Amino acid sequence: MSEMQAQEESSTGVYKHRLKKQALWYLFVGGSSAVIEYVLFLCIFHLFDVSLLIANGVAVVTATVYNYILSSQVTFRGARHPVWSLISYLVLWVVNFFLSTYMISLMLLIGIPSWIAKGGMQVCVAVWNFFLYKFVVFR
Repeated sequence: MSEMQAQEESSTGVYKHRLKKQALWYLFVGGSSAVIEYVLFLCIFHLFDVSLLIANGVAVVTATVYNYILSSQVTFRGARHPVWSLISYLVLWVVNFFLSTYMISLMLLIGIPSWIAKGGMQVCVAVWNFFLYKFVVFR
């Protein structure tokens, strides 16, 4: 094996290791954020009988602050453009908030229980957020 091939394999191995580490941190940060958001939503929506918009808003804002801090400092640390990261994170948050609230309300209208609707939307958001965080927000 030539020196160039060995160097390429080493670079690939380092990249794969870094990607795996990021994915694991993303799952931890995202999972704990999801639990915070989910529990807050259900408590506010059902225990306090607050509107969907307010319950989802409080839950999403709380989980978002927690998520941004850990994502920017731990999972995807070293973003080249911190101001760009914050702005794009906030834009993505607004899109996720309105899209998820709209989709949850549609699911509630057709009789899907709130715990399934909210959980399903959280899974969808988590999947597309990993790629958007990695390649757009914290690049």
